[in-house]
Amino acid sequence: MLNEDRLKLALDTELEQIKMSDKLKEKIRCDIVEKTRKSSLKAAVAFIVLITLCSTTVIAGYYINSRISVNKETLPELDSMQVVKANKIEGISDEDGFTEKYYKNYNELKTDLGIGFLDSKLATENPYITIYSYTDNKNFNTVQIDNYIIGDTSNFKPIPDMENKFSFEHGKEYFSPVSLTIDIILSEEQMANGMERDFLGMYEYVESYTSAYGYKVNIVVTTSGSELDNATVDITSQKSAIFVAEGIRYVLTGSVSVDTIKSIVDTMK
Repeated sequence: MLNEDRLKLALDTELEQIKMSDKLKEKIRCDIVEKTRKSSLKAAVAFIVLITLCSTTVIAGYYINSRISVNKETLPELDSMQVVKANKIEGISDEDGFTEKYYKNYNELKTDLGIGFLDSKLATENPYITIYSYTDNKNFNTVQIDNYIIGDTSNFKPIPDMENKFSFEHGKEYFSPVSLTIDIILSEEQMANGMERDFLGMYEYVESYTSAYGYKVNIVVTTSGSELDNATVDITSQKSAIFVAEGIRYVLTGSVSVDTIKSIVDTMK
């Protein structure tokens, strides 16, 4: 179960890896901690799961389905999310009824949930992958997979006093490993409420396109103060590709070029 100190530690760890001003980082820290004091543990863990993207998932009654926004500007519509049948997860539960669980590998996650998630041939088995599921076993399940695709990054070493965190050396094609976030709707009630993902901070919308397997994809990029055209090819800026397949939303995120993140999407099947 998370307390305020653990929440702040997780936020600081993730924010260190995001390129934005110190003032904006501090605002995010303050906003999240304040919201956590006023709400349930669900809000706290949801923020931690999604802070790597510097984004939030919001449950709101007037959203029909799934809306993707960049700094409150709505992006082109993706394929529709759907209610997905998943096994009940037996993990660590808090007093609010929310359950968290870690997995050693992607196949273990698939078996436990009973869902055949999309996968990439580029995601070779590695000992640095961290898979975390957070669910109420009723309405939603959000899965965060760090170090999903490590590319040409190397020399991974555990960070002292940071569980499941690794330092690494940058590659020529991958400035960082690519993570994967999976959002699952479990109930008709959640489907009616919808799930919005809003990318905040230095993110800008780049393009929408149809992938090799027919998914509608939105691409967003962190500009880090540079021109957007340069940011799309600069591997040090963070890229995210968002799409929905068979009713499940996938978000791939990493410091690579736009061409690389798109090529990864094209391997997801």
